[in-house]
Amino acid sequence: MLEKSFLEHRIAAIKSGYYQRHSIDEPTSPNGSSKESKTKNHCTMGTDGDDEADDEDEDDLHHDGDDDEEEEEEEEEDDEEEEIDTETLIKALEAEARSLKGRRQSFDIGGLVEEREIAERFESEMIDNPRPGARCHVTKVTMTSLSSTMRELYQLRLKQLGDPSIFTELYFCGSLHHPERINKIMSKGFSDEDLTYGEFGVGLYFSSHPGTAAHFSALGKMILVEAGLGRTESVIKKDKFRLTAPVGFDSIVTPGRLSAMSPSSGDGAHDLATPSKCNEYVIFDHLQVIPICLIEYTTTQTSVKSVRL
Repeated sequence: MLEKSFLEHRIAAIKSGYYQRHSIDEPTSPNGSSKESKTKNHCTMGTDGDDEADDEDEDDLHHDGDDDEEEEEEEEEDDEEEEIDTETLIKALEAEARSLKGRRQSFDIGGLVEEREIAERFESEMIDNPRPGARCHVTKVTMTSLSSTMRELYQLRLKQLGDPSIFTELYFCGSLHHPERINKIMSKGFSDEDLTYGEFGVGLYFSSHPGTAAHFSALGKMILVEAGLGRTESVIKKDKFRLTAPVGFDSIVTPGRLSAMSPSSGDGAHDLATPSKCNEYVIFDHLQVIPICLIEYTTTQTSVKSVRL
């Protein structure tokens, strides 16, 4: 009876809005149990749980945002390092191209003096690129026998270059797969038959370092040429389908096909501050090149005695 009276009293009070007008909490039943109180507490707990969940979600989102920012910063740093390395490499290639400006010796006379100078210089330059314990010895230097017409065509093409003053002596990197072409090159000059389908395009490949050229030349034979480089563009991107130099340029200088195997510094990175001996020049017009001589040489392996400590 007591509980019944209590419930009837509550119902009447709720309908009249008594509790709301006087800001009084609803009383509990005499035995301390109230379904509405439990429901209210449950709702309150649910709300608190939702708030905690929302806070956790916000924290997760915040952490995710921080992770994304860190990843973006790392990517930007990598891009900056790559950009710096690329710029350094290009500057190194351009510096080497400028250093070759006007590098020429007269071999038109032909004779023992010129041949001896060529042999001595070749052997000296090969010292920088030997196999461990290897020695190079020039056995024969054969001067070219080109016609005056071929020489005139070369001189005419040289005048048409963006900068006719940039020409140099280089070693041909292309007789390895077609050694039968050597004699024809020496007597008639280069042609489209001598083009190499290389990683940096379809052209004639040359190097200022005989050790590099030896990798792409017939065994024991190397052709020394004079090449009209003209305006040279530094290119590091490989493109097997490149057929001409970029607009406004007459040739390209590249890191070279052996660059992936070049020695690295102590920290594992390539030394880009100095031009690599792997660099190669690519010329797309055979009239820009004239052969000077054929160098025949041998390499001998010296015995290296090991010393026990």
